[in-house]
Amino acid sequence: MRPYSTHSRSNNVSEADAWYRQTVWEHLLRTINHVPNKEFLVTVDSMGLEARVTYSEAAQKAQALSMSLFELGVRRGDRVALIMTNLVECVYIYLSTLRLGAILVPINTWFKDHEVEYELTHSGARHLILLDTFRQIDFTKILANICPEWRASKPGALFSSRLPDLRNIVVLQRDSKGRENTFRFQNAYNLSALLDRDTNSPFDPAFLACLNSVTPLDVAAIMYTSGSSGFPKGAMLEQWGLITASLLLGRRLEFFEHDKWFGAFPFFHVGGSVIGMMTTLAARATLVFTECHDAAFEVTLLERENCKFLAAVAAVVLDQLAILEKEDRTISVSTMMVNQLPDDTTQIRRRFGTTIFLKQYGLTEGYGRNSSTSPQDPVDLRVNTCGRVLDGIELRVINSETGNAVPTGEVGEALLKGLVMRGYFRPPETAAPAIDSEGWLHTQDLVSVDEDGFISYAGRLKAMLKVGGENVAAEEVEQCIRALPPVFDCCVVPIRDTRKGHLPLAYVSLRAGETLTADEIRSWCESRLARFKVPVKVEFLDALPLLGNNKVDRTALRARADSL
Repeated sequence: MRPYSTHSRSNNVSEADAWYRQTVWEHLLRTINHVPNKEFLVTVDSMGLEARVTYSEAAQKAQALSMSLFELGVRRGDRVALIMTNLVECVYIYLSTLRLGAILVPINTWFKDHEVEYELTHSGARHLILLDTFRQIDFTKILANICPEWRASKPGALFSSRLPDLRNIVVLQRDSKGRENTFRFQNAYNLSALLDRDTNSPFDPAFLACLNSVTPLDVAAIMYTSGSSGFPKGAMLEQWGLITASLLLGRRLEFFEHDKWFGAFPFFHVGGSVIGMMTTLAARATLVFTECHDAAFEVTLLERENCKFLAAVAAVVLDQLAILEKEDRTISVSTMMVNQLPDDTTQIRRRFGTTIFLKQYGLTEGYGRNSSTSPQDPVDLRVNTCGRVLDGIELRVINSETGNAVPTGEVGEALLKGLVMRGYFRPPETAAPAIDSEGWLHTQDLVSVDEDGFISYAGRLKAMLKVGGENVAAEEVEQCIRALPPVFDCCVVPIRDTRKGHLPLAYVSLRAGETLTADEIRSWCESRLARFKVPVKVEFLDALPLLGNNKVDRTALRARADSL
C-alpha cells in the first residue's frame, strides 16, 4: 500500500526528477540527433493522399516555415491563430511557431462565425493561418464574414475594425488533387510557398536573436476551453509543460520509441496536440492520423501500420468496430486509451485484439492528462478508475465550500499543483482566480481518491456536457436559447448516448402567450453554435423547477432526463 495522506497526494517522485526544462524545438533537435530518419508522421488526408515524414524532414519544413514567418513579422510572444484540419502542415505550423517563441491559438474547425471572432479578438491574434476549404466549409468565407476588409487588403497590410490586432493572413489552398495549383488569394500569403523556401541562405541576425531568446518558460499555446462557464477561457500552456506532460504520460502508458500511436483527436484540442502530437515527439515514436474522422481510413491505417496504441473517444471506436464487423475483419491494437466505453467490451477486444484498456483524468488547464492508469495496474483498477496522478503532480481533494480536505474515498473538488497552466489569458476581472495563492489549480471537477491514490471521476461542480469528446458548457447553449424573444427560461442537461457519451437536451419555458417549436429552437442554435452544441431534443415545460435560492434545479431536470 503506497503512503498517501488524506490531505495531499502525489506519486513518490521528486519534482526535479519529473520535470524536463526544455523547449519543444530543443527536444526535436535531440530527437534528430538520436533518430534522424525515424518516421515521425504517417497520415492520410480526406482525399486519400498519404504523407510519410521523418523527424529530419519535419524539422526541415519547420525551419523553412519559421524563417518565412519571421520575415512576415511573427515575433516571440505574438499570437498566431490556426484554423486547420489534421493535416501534416498543421504539425509544421506547431513546430515552427514554437521555435520562434510565438504563441499558437488553435481554433475549432466546427465553430460558427461569431465563435471564431470571439477567439481571434480575445486572443489578440496578430497572424492567422487557415485552410481554405474542407468539405462544405469555406474558412475563407467565415473570415470574410467577420472581417470584410480582408477581401480588399494586401498581404501583411490588413486593418480590420472588428479584428484590430490582426495583420497577416496565410492560406493553405487545396485543389481537386489535394494541394494548390494556382494560388488564387491575392490578399494572403501562400503557406505552401512559405514551406518550400530555401533554408540554405545565411540567417538574419535578428532571426537568430529571436531563436536564442526563446525559453522553456515561454507560453507555447493558448488553448480555449469552455470550462464550466458560458464564455471560452484561454489556458496558457508553457513549452516545458508540453514536453514534461508528454514524457510523463508516455512513461506511465509504457509508450516507447518503437511504438506507433494512432491519434483520433483534432489538433485544435489538447487531446490531439499534446496527448497525441507531443507525446509521440517526446517518446521519439511515430504518430499515425487521418485528417478527420473516417472509420474506413482509420481501420486501414491501424491495421497497415500495426499501431500499438489507439487514443480516441468512444464514438470513434464504435464506428471503427462497425466497419470491422461489417467486413468481418480483425486487427491488432494492443492498447486503447478510451474513456466512456460500453461496459461490455467483448466485441472490441475480439475485433481489435485489444488486451489493455487505460483510462485517464485531466483537463486542458493541466496539459490534458493529469492522471492515468498503467499496464501494470490490476485490471479492475484499469477499468474502474482514472489511475494515479503523474509523477511530480500533487492532488488535493477538498470540500469546495469549506476548503477542508475530504476523507479518503469521499467525493470532493480536485485541486492540482505542479504541472498546470500559467493561468487564463485575459481573464474576466469578475472571475475568481483559477489558481490560488498557494499554486493550487481549482479544477471544479468532482473526484474521489482511494487509499492507494487511484482517482475516480464523479462529475463537474457546475453544468458540463462531454459530447463526443467536446466540452459543451450548458450555460453557453442556454444563453443562445434565451436570446430568442419567446423564451422565458431554459436549462440544458445531458442525456446519455452510447456513441457520444452525452447529448444536449434543452428544457424550455416560454413567455405567456408566446409559441415556439423545437425545430425553430434547433434551427436558431444551428446558425449560432457549433454542431456538437446544438440540443438534439427540446422539451417544453410550463415552468422550470426552482431551488430555494430561485435558481433552476438542475439536479431535478437531470433526473427527469435520465428517465426519458
